[in-house]
Amino acid sequence: MKYSHSGFFAAAFMLGYLLLGSEFVYSFDCDSSKYYDSIEETSNHSKSCFVVGERHRKRLSVPLIAESDSAISVRSKLTGFVSEIYVQEGDRVAKGDELILIDDPVLNDSLSVAYKNLVVAKGKYRKSKASFKRIANLFRNKLVSKEAYEAAELDHEISLAELKTAEKHYKSSKQSNSYSLIQAPYDGLVRSIDAKVGQLSQYGEGLMVLTKIDDLVLKGWVPASFIAEVVLDGAVEVVIAGVPYLADVEFVSDEINTTHQSVEIKLRTTTNITGGMSGMHGEALLRFREERQGGYLIPKQAIVFHAGMYGVFVESEKSGVKFRWIDSGDEYGEMVEVISGLSAGDEIIF
Repeated sequence: MKYSHSGFFAAAFMLGYLLLGSEFVYSFDCDSSKYYDSIEETSNHSKSCFVVGERHRKRLSVPLIAESDSAISVRSKLTGFVSEIYVQEGDRVAKGDELILIDDPVLNDSLSVAYKNLVVAKGKYRKSKASFKRIANLFRNKLVSKEAYEAAELDHEISLAELKTAEKHYKSSKQSNSYSLIQAPYDGLVRSIDAKVGQLSQYGEGLMVLTKIDDLVLKGWVPASFIAEVVLDGAVEVVIAGVPYLADVEFVSDEINTTHQSVEIKLRTTTNITGGMSGMHGEALLRFREERQGGYLIPKQAIVFHAGMYGVFVESEKSGVKFRWIDSGDEYGEMVEVISGLSAGDEIIF
């Protein structure tokens, strides 16, 4: 509600409101009783006075939303069926946490065969090693021929080569099979899940999207009419979930969004946001480039309708009290901004 000599209300600001840059100045210690004989009886219900303070400075409040600056798509490293999904959208995960299990029968069979071949190769190697050791001792004592020694040596070398091949194959199969269990690459937030249990997942297919928890940017929109007037260099005060932070402006769009006539900006706080995650809301308090001052702030209840106009009763040296009409501006809770009609130090009686 705004009050003026015409009684009409001014238009509200589009996209944001202007906050106060200084505290309200209250004073109720003046002797208001000496003024009441001169004030209309209908005005006497509060019996208070208010000393008008200095003009308050205005700042532009820009709504913000936190977004991750490092979203990645978690993709399948093999072709198989999704058998388990261990997380839900919105969950926080730590690096290494299990996310999804892909079931690939071919890989499972391959790993099983590779393991059996490795067991066989180890057994064959142990036998050939023992046999070669025995024949080598006999050869040194000239109890077997050189041909028998060389045959045992060749059999031992072949079994060793087969063991190395089996170990390599098993390691490769085990690595491929490990791709079936997808784990979180870093601490983050599950932004979306595209996979479903039972679906066939192709190699390289996106399964879910993760975002880093501690890598957040704040996205906001500044009314285009103010973009040239606000300070966007240096530290900016922001409030996220009720907690104040300082932030730097990292990006200012050079295009105007024609839908709502605003310019996109992005900020990053100088310290991590406590409990920060995508989707948190807040506001940036932008200073104007030139020192702007608003009107004088007075209590709403001090304003009365008198002689066809909105105004207030103020102390007058000559008559004790005098009605003065005002032109009002924005409202701030129980306070009203007065654009004209008052000066700092005026005592309002109500």
